[in-house]
Amino acid sequence: MKKVICFTESLGAGGAERQLCNLAVLLKQQGYQVEVWTYAKGDFYRYLLDQHNIRFQHLATAENRWFRIFRLWCQVRKARPDVVIAYMATPSLVMSLVSRFSRGFKLIVSERNTNQSLNWRDKVRFWAYRRADAVVPNSYTQAAFIAREAAMLAPKIRVITNYVDTGYFLPATTKREAHNKLQMLVVARVMPQKNVMRFLETLHLVRQAGISFDVKWYGDTADEAYADRCRMLLTQLGLDSMCTFFPATTDILKAYQAADLFCLPSLYEGFPNVVCEAMSCGLPILCGNVCDNPRLVQDGYNGYLFNPQDVNDMANAFKKMLLLPEQERQTFAKRNRAIAEERFSSTAFVEAYKSLF
Repeated sequence: MKKVICFTESLGAGGAERQLCNLAVLLKQQGYQVEVWTYAKGDFYRYLLDQHNIRFQHLATAENRWFRIFRLWCQVRKARPDVVIAYMATPSLVMSLVSRFSRGFKLIVSERNTNQSLNWRDKVRFWAYRRADAVVPNSYTQAAFIAREAAMLAPKIRVITNYVDTGYFLPATTKREAHNKLQMLVVARVMPQKNVMRFLETLHLVRQAGISFDVKWYGDTADEAYADRCRMLLTQLGLDSMCTFFPATTDILKAYQAADLFCLPSLYEGFPNVVCEAMSCGLPILCGNVCDNPRLVQDGYNGYLFNPQDVNDMANAFKKMLLLPEQERQTFAKRNRAIAEERFSSTAFVEAYKSLF
């Protein structure tokens, strides 16, 4: 039985953290001995591990970045894993450096976002990845970026897109509560990448056009100063009664099933976990025409794409969706559920990782 360590920064309320916990669960179900390690505080998804009796270690001694590599090297030597899977940029860099001093295990590093440019930190990270056995982006956009900017890694790149538990993320079994306004859902951290301020300006434009709807945004604050500016803009535009921000929730399924449509206004993404979950729940999608989003959403077929840098273009896409006859929105919804069942298979996801072992 192989011993697998799944390693990331924390179990905070992000898509990458959810994917890593899901991967740990799937590997355990396949008979592997699995542990999850983190070095920063955050246990939002701890319940997923506890439900499946997966050992979790928060390595508090590795919180200090000056001693992190040494502490993790000691921990790896003690644990003697066969495989280490590192998720996200910094944990992948750290474990690549650890592997320079402690081999004997296969190292799989995983990129969960897309680079918009190349800086010195990226160059260092890609240089360190030479020690990895496989480099796994979750998006084809990031795979192309790495192959272009770090050609020596090209033979190690293997794209593994996100998995969604389509047996859990199901469309509502009963008809949604009758309401006069459509309910739009957003699930994303409050941070500049998620394009919150342009999203609020878009809501203002659409409301000025006489279209009435409500928005619920679920996600923790990743940038407090930016969140303050968003709250000020929300009030200035008079959107307080229309758009409500909620913290991240472990019961996000209920929010998906109560919504009529889903929006992700991000400037860039990897392979967006929340869009996949929303599709699995049978929601029409609004999202930016960026990165891998066009692989998920075909404009006018199962949703609408927009330029996330252009508020007017965003508003036009919103109007198209909101003014669609209900029957056509339901057609979008059924198409998304069918796509999710076909493409987001747990079997394909876990088998792709096993093939790298």
